[in-house]
Amino acid sequence: MELVKKGVLVTRLNSIEDAASMDVLCLDKTGTITQNKLSVSDIIAFSGHENESIIQTAALVSQEETMDIIDLAVIDYAKDKGVNFNGYKQISYTPFDPAIKRTEAIIEHSGHQFKVIKGATQVVVSLCRGIDEGILISVDKAIKDFSKKGYRTMAVAKSGNDDLDNLKLMGLLALIDPPRIDSKIMIDKAKSLGIKPIMLMGDNIAIAKEIASQVGINGKIIRLTDMEGLNDDEQVSVVGESGFAEIYPEDK
Repeated sequence: MELVKKGVLVTRLNSIEDAASMDVLCLDKTGTITQNKLSVSDIIAFSGHENESIIQTAALVSQEETMDIIDLAVIDYAKDKGVNFNGYKQISYTPFDPAIKRTEAIIEHSGHQFKVIKGATQVVVSLCRGIDEGILISVDKAIKDFSKKGYRTMAVAKSGNDDLDNLKLMGLLALIDPPRIDSKIMIDKAKSLGIKPIMLMGDNIAIAKEIASQVGINGKIIRLTDMEGLNDDEQVSVVGESGFAEIYPEDK
């Protein structure tokens, strides 16, 4: 009755009993701990490109219709900056696929076509040609710096005109998905009741550690790959950690 008075619709009474016996609470990061509202917070340009051309290119490989949060964040940022898209036409679009960790599009402009991709930095970089060692060092440093702030890093690349396989790295976008206002309160409350919160996320481990610290999940955060090769007893002990990073949806 107390739950009903608070507007909670209880369809399975035994769910209350299950909740009362809970001692571990697994929490997905995106949309549960965080707001699931990405926004572009920074841009790093390479090889003579400018910030506006990078955000323009990233927006060209985005669609509002997909309702993908990264696409929407990029398009909103481009609109806020007044980026010009006159004369550009999206010929094809391949939405983000977690298996390949990138989005692709073929764009037509002034009678020529070129390919654009955006996605996980390591994936995009591996598909680009002619990247010198200095840029690779700068990319690695940017990823580490952004991750320490809790930002996700996405790379943007573009091919030459009518040479769709000759992809060149343009730059990086830093995206932020801040924690929900009530996340730390909820997690502190769960801990006070003897419930251990465990965070699950697909982002890299540096971001996971930063977000965990912001919401009061104190403890060891590990990669799922850290469990590979462990026996059953060792895996059970690892599951008691405070969070897992760099995991796929099916792993959760």
